[in-house]
Amino acid sequence: MPSSTTIQSVQRAIDIMNCFRVSAKPLSLAELAERCHLNVSTCRGIAGTLVANGLLIYNRHRKDYHPGLYFMEMGELVAEHLTGYTYLFEKKIANLAERHDVTVTLQVLRQKSVRCILHEHPHTGRFFISVENFRRHPLHATASGKLLLSLSVLKEDPDFLKDMKLERYTENTICSTRDLLLDLAKVKKDHVAFSKGEFLPSVDTVAVPVFSPGGHLDYTVAAVNLAGHPIRDENHLIEHMKKLAVSITEGMAYYNGQADKRPMAE
Repeated sequence: MPSSTTIQSVQRAIDIMNCFRVSAKPLSLAELAERCHLNVSTCRGIAGTLVANGLLIYNRHRKDYHPGLYFMEMGELVAEHLTGYTYLFEKKIANLAERHDVTVTLQVLRQKSVRCILHEHPHTGRFFISVENFRRHPLHATASGKLLLSLSVLKEDPDFLKDMKLERYTENTICSTRDLLLDLAKVKKDHVAFSKGEFLPSVDTVAVPVFSPGGHLDYTVAAVNLAGHPIRDENHLIEHMKKLAVSITEGMAYYNGQADKRPMAE
């Protein structure tokens, strides 16, 4: 239901586009109308406008819609913006991965979502974990997601978990709201989060928050390792991750013109 601060016609167009976030297949006009609770005539007009502007593509043979090439172009611009200053600390992330023999990732937190934007593997490691940039990660089953929930989302909306479906990904996924809240309370206290095979059964992750110069939670740094292969001196790793997080905050300040001193590359 649109709030008083939204424009109804714009919100309806966004609702149509959001249908494709939960469906990998093209959708017919009837399916869009049903999912958005619109009458077919209204939905046809909005969808036609989206097609005319390249946000949707209409297949005349199948009579269905799918996202347009517009999003590829915009996605490249978003990626360029989000990764524009990563050159300031790419080497530090790579050094951390090498030093502790883990894959180290940087996640961006936006609109209650977590997406990896940078990852580095240890060159001398016996194995490395494949990481796909910009794929959305579940909040309750990932270390970075738990940081976002505990340090940001639940502060703004204490009832957020009431409407959140805690999908089970593995036998270790926390699917009880009560158990998740207990876990998040510890995350909030320690500013460190863990995911022990909760999203992918063979992967363990530890993450720390990265705050903007203004104090807002914007990113996380995570270390990813294969389950069953304990990280050597995990406390030491977390200490180094927290130092890296501070360095990234300084890098953001420099990149945005809020600091005169450029962070050291190493």
